[in-house]
Amino acid sequence: MVEGTVQPGNKEADAAREAHAKSVEMKTSDSAEAALQKAQEAYQQLEKAKDFATQAESLIFQTQLKLLICKETKKPAAMSLLQSAQKCVNLTKEHRPDDHLWNGEAKLVLAETELYMKYDRKALDHAKEAAVSFRNAGENKKRGFAICVGASAEARRGQLKSALALHEKAMAVLEEAAEEGDAYFKYASDVLKEIDELSDRPTDKYGSLLTKGGKAEGEDSATYEGAEGQKDKAKDNSPSDSPTKPQEEKQTAQETEEEKQAKQERERLVKKTCATIQKVVHSMIGTKVDFEDPLLQNGFSSNMTVWLQEEMSKELPGTNLPATLVYDYPTIAEMSDFIVDERLQATTKRK
Repeated sequence: MVEGTVQPGNKEADAAREAHAKSVEMKTSDSAEAALQKAQEAYQQLEKAKDFATQAESLIFQTQLKLLICKETKKPAAMSLLQSAQKCVNLTKEHRPDDHLWNGEAKLVLAETELYMKYDRKALDHAKEAAVSFRNAGENKKRGFAICVGASAEARRGQLKSALALHEKAMAVLEEAAEEGDAYFKYASDVLKEIDELSDRPTDKYGSLLTKGGKAEGEDSATYEGAEGQKDKAKDNSPSDSPTKPQEEKQTAQETEEEKQAKQERERLVKKTCATIQKVVHSMIGTKVDFEDPLLQNGFSSNMTVWLQEEMSKELPGTNLPATLVYDYPTIAEMSDFIVDERLQATTKRK
């Protein structure tokens, strides 16, 4: 019995595990959105039944589905997807510490998410960790796949020689473990094409891609936390240029007033956006849903997700909504917070 798994015979836990198994089956017979909704319901049941080991599996499956939806719709991933992938690793490590297979799955979905979100250095590290876990579990197909994810990350970082070496290693593993023509080989083929396409760009003598300025490409342009960068340090800090104490106090007062106004403006925008989303949802399902109530539990179905995105894009033009919007932000209030923050960030960038 895996640590954190409730013994068979507990009706609540058995029903929760059955719901989880059903959600996994739905991935092949239904849409990813329908499977995701069922998986989220199962996750809540597993938490209530205190079956945390199976809950870890459910969260990994949910994260895989969310990533799949993003890829299929070619939509950007929300930061909550990365947080979900990180939680997969933590939950599995806590409740299935000796389960190499599921620790590998958790690290792999984190690496794939990071790769999709262009955190290539982190993706490389976690892909390597996943490969080690799969090797310890004797799962060489998945080990080869994880190494391919690492090869893709290295290629995107501009480290082409290292990427090719990783790809060769992945192929050696797959040729022993997988059947030619299956999905693992297809992915390996796609990664090799990616490396070949990048090889057309100029490199230095070490095989690293060069930027337009002639320098080797380095770490990801975005930090792992998704910040846009740090403020520049002052170039000249001479006493004559330093503000006096009264000036500092005046600046602080101005900043405080500006922060207060910004907070008030954000609150106004959130309320307005909540009302807009509520109006759109009401037109779709014929029921007025409160701001704090989950949409999927109040008549809104997974099949309406795309429709909601289209309608919201009309109401709030220029807003880039992720494919997993209703799953990442299940209530009108949470959705509104996300949309307002996205629009404010976009406004700041334009300035």
